[in-house]
Amino acid sequence: MPSFFSMHESTTVKTELKQVKEKYMQAEREDKAAEMQLTFQMTQHNQTIASLKCEIQLLQAASQLDERIQELEEKINYMDKLMCSKLKRLKRMTTASSSKSSTSSMSSIVAQCSTFQTPQGEEEADRQG
Repeated sequence: MPSFFSMHESTTVKTELKQVKEKYMQAEREDKAAEMQLTFQMTQHNQTIASLKCEIQLLQAASQLDERIQELEEKINYMDKLMCSKLKRLKRMTTASSSKSSTSSMSSIVAQCSTFQTPQGEEEADRQG
């Protein structure tokens, strides 16, 4: 069987083939290393996302609690102002028609109410009363 390549050409082709195989194997190793690195980064990314989602949920829950607390505090303040307004009105009504003992006890209750009110609250309570 006749050979189309000379010995030198054959050696050169074999050397080139060996170099191409080595480059291919190096590329395969680099590909696997890159794939592993990407998988690792993806895992870290997913963990970070999960952690951040948890933190967001906690912050949202805390925010909702803060809002609810604020609503309840406002309601308590409103009820305090309303109660004090009613007590003042009751005191005015009893002052005109009652004995001094009930008036003095009513005065002490109204005095306690004044600690709950702001000047704005007193005006609002007086308007409602």
